[in-house]
Amino acid sequence: EGIKASEGNEFFMDLVLMNIDRAKYSTEPIGHLALQLELYCHFTSPIRRIADLENHMIIDKVLEGNFKPEDFIQIEKDVEEACKSANEGEIKSEKIEDEAKKLSYAEYLEKRPESEEYHATVKNITPNGLFLRCDNLVEGKAPISNIINGKYRFNKQRMDMEFASSAIKIGDHLIVKRGNVSKTDRTVEFKVLRKAI
Repeated sequence: EGIKASEGNEFFMDLVLMNIDRAKYSTEPIGHLALQLELYCHFTSPIRRIADLENHMIIDKVLEGNFKPEDFIQIEKDVEEACKSANEGEIKSEKIEDEAKKLSYAEYLEKRPESEEYHATVKNITPNGLFLRCDNLVEGKAPISNIINGKYRFNKQRMDMEFASSAIKIGDHLIVKRGNVSKTDRTVEFKVLRKAI
């Protein structure tokens, strides 16, 4: 069994991204995971990020012959501070983006009829419920209480939920309708109606 490649690529990538270390700027040669390089320096043109700016300034100094060995100590301090600032800024901007998405999902669903049905795909499974992505790209969770009234078993190795008559796994297609939605809390809950055919 498993997820068909054509259907599950985005969910597979979500799982991979959730389980790898966050990329970060560093003065240490930590390499680049995706490019499989031991040595990597962030450098783009035009300049798009603070890391680019720092690297451009260092290279300019070296090329102009203005780089003295004693400059290295100050440059290393400046670069360490720039890395720290860039890493903190990236985390902050991701949190803001995530909150904005949640708010827009809640605003959208609050305007829709409660009886409206959506096609959703299981993005992740936890012992407490499902994380879903609808075909309209709205994401939310389906708590256990919104899935089934009865006993179930969460299988961590297979990442599925087993019920008396069936199982739900990552990549499964479901028919859902909205449950509790709150713009204030930026939460979206779905009620699972049935598996999609």
